[in-house]
Amino acid sequence: RQQTWNGQYWIASRREIQTSYLDEKGARFEVDLPIWIGDSVLSVQTGLKYSHLRPYLGPHRGISRGFLAEPWLTLGHTTRWRRLSWSNSVAARVAPALLEPKRRSVPRMSEEYSYQLPA
Repeated sequence: RQQTWNGQYWIASRREIQTSYLDEKGARFEVDLPIWIGDSVLSVQTGLKYSHLRPYLGPHRGISRGFLAEPWLTLGHTTRWRRLSWSNSVAARVAPALLEPKRRSVPRMSEEYSYQLPA
């Protein structure tokens, strides 16, 4: 369980910026494969995060609750020269609709979900 940053929103009526967070429950699986070549390391990291999101703190507009399936891939390279090191990496995260639940009774992240708070 964690709280996830969901951006900042301008509230025009109060002329202020507010930060939004989502409550996230779920599981994350990842694999890291380092490949040593002399003083360099090539690394491949991949994984899958599967979680359920709901509003936690701050304003929430648009899609702010539902299931999220998010695979990722990171490719990295690190090399050393005596006491110095240099690192580069490229990362990609996506949330494809084909990994989302097919049950229609559960709101999905690709659909807008609205709710009303009791007065």
